[in-house]
Amino acid sequence: MHQSLVAELAPEGVLEEHIVANIARFVWRRDRLNILGIANAAEKRIASIRAKKLKLTALLGNEAVWAAARAKAREELGEACDLVEIGVSEEQLAKESETRGKLDDMIDKCLKRFLFLRGLKSMARPAPPSRIAHMPAQEISIAAEAEEVHAGG
Repeated sequence: MHQSLVAELAPEGVLEEHIVANIARFVWRRDRLNILGIANAAEKRIASIRAKKLKLTALLGNEAVWAAARAKAREELGEACDLVEIGVSEEQLAKESETRGKLDDMIDKCLKRFLFLRGLKSMARPAPPSRIAHMPAQEISIAAEAEEVHAGG
């Protein structure tokens, strides 16, 4: 992530590099927030499978039904089943959404700082001397005459 942002934004100097590193950190954190949503979906699927298993195998013990439901869910969902152990709640998902918004705001703020700093740097640099080199010959002779008149007068 950081490498991609460096390639895209091409930071110049320590301050710009710091801002790009912050952007990368905030984007990484925001992208990892969806883990809670995956855990919630996995938990619901395990509960669904467990309910079906309970209906079909009322004679088996509760632990056996739970183990069978987990095995079926793991087969369907893979590692997402491990996230069920976290115990995701609606409150956590709301907090995740709020956190995602805050991270987006921080990313926007960093980008604004980066662009502001770039603008300041571009204004502080002297104008390139190529402006005179690209003047048509007639304008150069007029400018030279004006300088002579101004110097003589």
